Amino acid sequence: MSVSIDQMIERLEIYVLARQLGIAQTLAHEFLNESSTSPHKESGYAILSILMSYFEMIEQFDCGESSDGHSKEFFRRGFRKVYPQSSLNNVEIGRIYSWIRCGMYHSGMTKESSPLSRYFPNGFDVQSGEIRINPGLVVQDLRNHFDQWVTVLKKPACTGNRHLFERAAQMIGMDRGEVSAIPPARGTPAPWEPG
Repeated sequence: MSVSIDQMIERLEIYVLARQLGIAQTLAHEFLNESSTSPHKESGYAILSILMSYFEMIEQFDCGESSDGHSKEFFRRGFRKVYPQSSLNNVEIGRIYSWIRCGMYHSGMTKESSPLSRYFPNGFDVQSGEIRINPGLVVQDLRNHFDQWVTVLKKPACTGNRHLFERAAQMIGMDRGEVSAIPPARGTPAPWEPG
């Protein structure tokens, strides 16, 4: 049986909310809690490890293309979609890509001058050459963006958005596999399920 576009949207929603943003939200709850005694209070870098793929991912699903060879550009465009009101310029977003996204993926930590704090008032900000990050607020920003994005995607009248999403979903095999009335056991699998 073929997987419909609505089923692919549901698959992505389960994947992102249960396996990425949901986990990051759990960590962020402790990170933001000043009085927490949990070891998760120190989870800022773990949160960033989970979150920094979001910008590139959302741009791929939003434009129906792969980011292969264009990662920085896709990151920047995805960042602008999540933070359309941000005063950060392309050079500053490029630093976030290099220092934060690439730092986390290639070195396991941020680069240069990029402090994290639960007290910073914005998810991302650049001041005096520093990229200041509040990972707890970034989680909230991404969750808000994702919820709004999925709401639009679920509307049958949004044919353009749905077509581009479907094209990107097919590129990663989300359209394959059995369709089940039972949601997948959330014991990890995904791309794309059985396992």
